[in-house]
Amino acid sequence: MKNLLFYLIVILLLFTLYGSFDLSYGNLTNKIACPKVFGIPACYIVFVAFLGTFVSHVLKLDRIWFYSFLFLPFGLATGASLAELLGYEVCPRTSTGIPMCFISAVFCYALLFLKLWANRIIKQ
Repeated sequence: MKNLLFYLIVILLLFTLYGSFDLSYGNLTNKIACPKVFGIPACYIVFVAFLGTFVSHVLKLDRIWFYSFLFLPFGLATGASLAELLGYEVCPRTSTGIPMCFISAVFCYALLFLKLWANRIIKQ
């Protein structure tokens, strides 16, 4: 079960890396406008944070690294999703009109849940 959770987290992180890289590239080529956080496009911050989360997980670094890196996209996605629900359009949209921060939030919550579950199994 421990190995299954490890690889499931890897697969989810690969999806997040692909999605955040695609968004970052779209922002770089002016096809998508990412909101800025302190002057830096949020999609760049999210990509780097997911990359750190991926590296810390694959290299099996101390859990604090995984959670620290995940905190950034988790916080940004949660905050942006709340803003979207309150009627502010802050997130880029999919071709079907779904705010991408909703998708990012789902991945962040899933990663958090799976990592906490994996850590619980390891302690037993």
